[in-house]
Amino acid sequence: MTVSRRLVRPGGTVGAVRYDAGMQWTLPFGVPLAAVFVLTGCAQAAAQAVPLTGVGGSVPVKGQYQPLRIDEVGAVALKDGRLVVRGSFESVTIDLPTFVDTSRVVRHWALVTESASDAGKKVLNFTHDESLEDFTIEVPATDAEIRYGVFANRSGGGDVMVLAWGRDAQCYWAYVVIGPAKASPAGR
Repeated sequence: MTVSRRLVRPGGTVGAVRYDAGMQWTLPFGVPLAAVFVLTGCAQAAAQAVPLTGVGGSVPVKGQYQPLRIDEVGAVALKDGRLVVRGSFESVTIDLPTFVDTSRVVRHWALVTESASDAGKKVLNFTHDESLEDFTIEVPATDAEIRYGVFANRSGGGDVMVLAWGRDAQCYWAYVVIGPAKASPAGR
């Protein structure tokens, strides 16, 4: 049995799609085997958190990043105080550290520059829109958009930034505690 349907493509062109009930889908032998190796490698990498500290700026930051087991970071949301990162096919729900107060959003930090380091990492520079304090961090390089949010720190003393980024199965999430500004030298 063959069924024809009209298809409207992006840009307004019309084409025909044929569906054949007798069509059989086959995969080469190596595809399932390769998928097992890739998934095994991702599962092992996802368990390791990597320390993350500021590499410059007027505000000290400290936190960590961790790989995610999804194909891309398509969207980020909060649900019941947990971070939900959506990929193309599945989502990952992350328990944020207890000191992140997701009920108190801080909207003063902006990503002002992105660049590449000599070590092959992505360099991110954030600036506070009122105090002009800033910090710089280096994270694993991907070509993807950085998604972030900033929240109050329940433990006091600064804010907490939560980030997610990645594509092509190289996805990460991170948090950094943005500490109080460094004391400026006398006479300045």
